[in-house]
Amino acid sequence: MVFTPRREWCRATAIALGVPLGFASCVVLFLAGAIQAGHIGNIQVVSLIGFALLAFYYSLPFFLTTYEITDSELILRVGMHPIRIPLADIFALEASTGQLGMPAWSSDALKIRYRRNRVAGYSVVISPLEKATFLAELTRRAPALQSTANLSSKCCSGRPCPD
Repeated sequence: MVFTPRREWCRATAIALGVPLGFASCVVLFLAGAIQAGHIGNIQVVSLIGFALLAFYYSLPFFLTTYEITDSELILRVGMHPIRIPLADIFALEASTGQLGMPAWSSDALKIRYRRNRVAGYSVVISPLEKATFLAELTRRAPALQSTANLSSKCCSGRPCPD
């Protein structure tokens, strides 16, 4: 089952879109400088292409993020980088306000704690749009997951979710 992320304006969203915007503004500044100098040389062209590609690459996670629960794994597709977490390794879910560098574009997020190579210190923060359905599906398929009854009815701040 594939889930889309909840996208709202928060700190992670501002940074996720601010970095590509910074690269795009560098492209505009380099182009303006080259036009003002009267010629566009090879270095300017390479710089323009490089910054344009970086802006495109860093904006992909915001637009191409999905969460998929299969029979054996949770697959987080973030831009061009899939993160595969075996369902048997997931042991806890917590409410979270989102963290930088995580594929959660909302302040109402879930922190998934899991083991990798028998080490239990790994986590990822996500924000599915259909939070209650995601929790029900993950609870049904992940055998080692602790109870998630308190997560589906409340947001991170303790107030009811605006679903």
